[in-house]
Amino acid sequence: MNVYYPSPITILDLARIVQRTVMKVTNNTIQPKIEVVDTGQKPLFNEDDKSKIKVNIKKAIEFLGLSRLKSPEESIEEIVRKGFIRSGIKC
Repeated sequence: MNVYYPSPITILDLARIVQRTVMKVTNNTIQPKIEVVDTGQKPLFNEDDKSKIKVNIKKAIEFLGLSRLKSPEESIEEIVRKGFIRSGIKC
């Protein structure tokens, strides 16, 4: 697990968000594949660990000086669009 909004999400969840966003922004012109590679490392977390993590979002917002936290989908779409625009890819 790496990201928390409003509940924890895994790196694989985040990869799927990126995949869906790229497909959405490019009208399915680009369809990235997600490949999970087993490097033989032991997992640091279990799937049930998601329910054990408690984060005070209000405290994070105050600490970072934000009015609100963006969802991973909002943030990824902004990043993908900016990246494509810089690369000259129409979206």
